[in-house]
Amino acid sequence: NDGRFLQTVWEPDEDERTAGACSCFDGAVNKDTVPMVHLGFYHCLLSIKEYVHQLVELSKDPKCLNVDICGHSLGAGIGQLVFAYFLEHADVMDMVARGARLTLFGIGQPRSGNKAW
Repeated sequence: NDGRFLQTVWEPDEDERTAGACSCFDGAVNKDTVPMVHLGFYHCLLSIKEYVHQLVELSKDPKCLNVDICGHSLGAGIGQLVFAYFLEHADVMDMVARGARLTLFGIGQPRSGNKAW
């Protein structure tokens, strides 16, 4: 059941520090097709988004051969959102072409999003 936690639509490029002003209506969207994520984890991602952008910039360096994101429990849930955001913004094809390894390692991770996410 995807309704066991408060969810918001995955749109971190539109949201600045918090989920959008209309996020209270996000429950009205079709949760089978719209990517939805845990609201608390999402707020954590938005609060550190500028640091994820720094990671994206660092990953452009040809000497960058590994990006490892890890976490336990709450940290693993947030780490999954950070990893997804990183993959959306980094030049992953360039990284793979130069042999870089991208790893998400989570232990005891709670559900971060619905099936569409």
